[in-house]
Amino acid sequence: MNAMGCCAEDRRGSCLASESGRRTITTAEWATPALILLLLPKCPMCVAVYIALLTGIGLSVQTASWLRGTIIAFCIAAITLSAMRFLHRKLAIR
Repeated sequence: MNAMGCCAEDRRGSCLASESGRRTITTAEWATPALILLLLPKCPMCVAVYIALLTGIGLSVQTASWLRGTIIAFCIAAITLSAMRFLHRKLAIR
């Protein structure tokens, strides 16, 4: 069994593998909802067409509008949560 744990430590005693993994996760936390918002069509009719093309399921414009609004709300919530976690980590360091 390795006494140092899951990764090698440098001279300062910080875990190198967990730092790079943490950076990757943090980047994914910010990038995923941002990319979804960027690629999300602006009109509900386009959302209905994309869903029909990708899944074969037809949606009404009203349902597509509701779905688009829900996706936007979840993306904004995810970005806000990521920002709050980032600020909490930065303030905890001080």
